Amino acid sequence: SSIYLIVTAIFNTFWHLRITKQIKTELEDDECIPYGKYLTLLSFLFILLSYFDKIIIGFVNIEMLAVFAISIKLFETVKGIIKSFYTVSFPKFAQYNIKIELDKVLLLMFAGTIAGIILYFISEPVIVYFYTESYRESATVFKKLLFVLPLIFINPLFSNKINAEKNKSKIIAIKIFTPAGSILISILTFIITKDLEYFILSKVYSIQVLNFVVLSPIFLKIKKN
Repeated sequence: SSIYLIVTAIFNTFWHLRITKQIKTELEDDECIPYGKYLTLLSFLFILLSYFDKIIIGFVNIEMLAVFAISIKLFETVKGIIKSFYTVSFPKFAQYNIKIELDKVLLLMFAGTIAGIILYFISEPVIVYFYTESYRESATVFKKLLFVLPLIFINPLFSNKINAEKNKSKIIAIKIFTPAGSILISILTFIITKDLEYFILSKVYSIQVLNFVVLSPIFLKIKKN
């Protein structure tokens, strides 16, 4: 947790300073504060939905909660680091009508694939070293979560675009409906398989896939030959 706090603080401070330098206008936006409150409320609901899987695991098998908690926490740390790199894109989307080109999306997905492969091979010995052999299963689950990393490399970019453009229908979709959909999918998966690992994996995979489906078709600009 301390490592996550330090890394997140460093990245957030860095991008905050970068964004502050790019904001040159002195015009006031009367919609800024109400819109900020709107995003905060949706984020609060999103957090409640995000903790659903941990509650279920605690009720079903409290011993497995620690194993999955480490896997999920490490995965969330990786997500947080990736998302911090996209913070600088928000003011650009807010000021300019920037299109997200297909070739850029494919390049980011390729970068996510490479990062996933690297983490796949180095994560298990690192986790076992710091958490001992007893938590090797946490490393196994974490490695399986990495398969969705290519989508995590691009979804924050789409998310920043809709936030900057104040596309409330899309914001509600990714803050409320896609998390709710992922919960439904994970519940059905658990009912069918009776396996907590599949429950976790299906929740993480489905929310990223649903976000990609909701966001990407609107903003991809496919060049015609």
